[in-house]
Amino acid sequence: MMDGQSVETLAFWFEDLLKAARCVQEDLMRFYEPDKGWPPHIMALMAPADYDTVLANAKRMLAREFPRA
Repeated sequence: MMDGQSVETLAFWFEDLLKAARCVQEDLMRFYEPDKGWPPHIMALMAPADYDTVLANAKRMLAREFPRA
């Protein structure tokens, strides 16, 4: 079980993660062209494999920071 400090730290990390996701979304929207769609290099970034990698890295980071007792 996590203590109050651990929960607060975890909440802070997720808040930062959400802020970063919003910034990335705003940056990506600059590349979107309504008549052409997304450029190939942006599509490559949004491929499911990349999401899986990001998720796996996040899980490893959280497991390292908050190991189970």
